[in-house]
Amino acid sequence: MSSGWPQWVSPERGDQYDIEINRFYSLLSVSQIFTNVAFGFLAEFLRKIFHRPDQPDYGSGISLIVICLIYTTALCLNQLLGAQQNEAAGYASVVLFCIDTVF
Repeated sequence: MSSGWPQWVSPERGDQYDIEINRFYSLLSVSQIFTNVAFGFLAEFLRKIFHRPDQPDYGSGISLIVICLIYTTALCLNQLLGAQQNEAAGYASVVLFCIDTVF
């Protein structure tokens, strides 16, 4: 969260919002470990659910497609929310950014 983005999102609160959003990002960065594990379990679950004996890579392909769709959706929403001058959208953008960096 640099380059003056927090000050642009909240010009009234400026530096105070910058400190809050960076603290929030720091907490989310620690929780990325658990998010990474959750998406790993999701990928493995999908691979097993869609496993086909005649096509051994089919489940892995479906798993990859679903994970890529989640990543792409989160990335697009992150960019859209980051372009809004709204504090709540800024927090949501940081959450989606952390989800994106898990992949």
